Amino acid sequence: MKHELHGVNPPLITPLDADGQLDEDAFRDEIRYHLDAGVSGVVVGGSTGEGMRMTDDQLKQLYDVAVDEVDGDVPVVAGVIARQTREATVKAELARDAGADFIMAMPPTGYVGSHMADNDSIRDYYRAIADVSELPIVIYDVMSLLDLDAELVGDLVRDIPEVVGIKVSSTLGNLTHYLRAIGDDGFVLGGMSIGQFPTYTLGVNGGIVGISSVCPRISVQIWEATQRGDYDRARDLHFALVPLIRAAMENYESNFPAGEKTAIDVLGRDAGCLFHPFDGVEDGDEKRAAIEDAVSQMHDRGTREIVHADD
Repeated sequence: MKHELHGVNPPLITPLDADGQLDEDAFRDEIRYHLDAGVSGVVVGGSTGEGMRMTDDQLKQLYDVAVDEVDGDVPVVAGVIARQTREATVKAELARDAGADFIMAMPPTGYVGSHMADNDSIRDYYRAIADVSELPIVIYDVMSLLDLDAELVGDLVRDIPEVVGIKVSSTLGNLTHYLRAIGDDGFVLGGMSIGQFPTYTLGVNGGIVGISSVCPRISVQIWEATQRGDYDRARDLHFALVPLIRAAMENYESNFPAGEKTAIDVLGRDAGCLFHPFDGVEDGDEKRAAIEDAVSQMHDRGTREIVHADD
């Protein structure tokens, strides 16, 4: 088996200051919080981390700080979200030079409603990333926007040594097709927050799900309960998170980083700002109120995402 990722690998937010620059202290605090929660890896510069909105200099700083703060405790997965091959290879070089352990690369994105590149072009795209980075690559099947043919993904895993698996953020149906097509030649990670527990029961290696960046402790508990066969406990924890998933992610649609940062703020951590003009929400906003209510519902079920070990 090639290099693998296991367990809970949260796609971290990127805390920004009021000028839209990385708030390094807040980012380091967030990394430490996740490490203390027992995560198996961290993902930076992905969709949740607003990697698509960053300049190369900002992305380089993000990669560098993450690798430094993690200090080898768990794998660092560098998100590469690009619109064309040259952009992807530049970001892949930054990840390599920073010392990242994996790259998570989305297929090249185009205009809304447009078709993806053909299969041969997608193969060339991932080969180019592999040639530059020489790092293990996780394909990023992102929601319903860029679903990849399962047989193509299986071929990529077998034909390109650096391509080791896929994160599936689309549907459970797609995930099962990828599991079948890849077989024992690579791994599959779930990427659906609302499907975190059911995804784990299908035999995936783990997950990279947005809600785990908000509630890593609870997500680790769901994973561990599933692995020991305690499905009742895992199901209870999963259902406790569902109102928060709806309030912090589904209610925000494509601007879900705003919802996740608001939820983190409600839970008592410093989430920082978003890139302008993708602003968050103010106190008293109905969306923030829904998140606060969802957290209260979670607590009413006896499920808490603690901030400090002595809370």
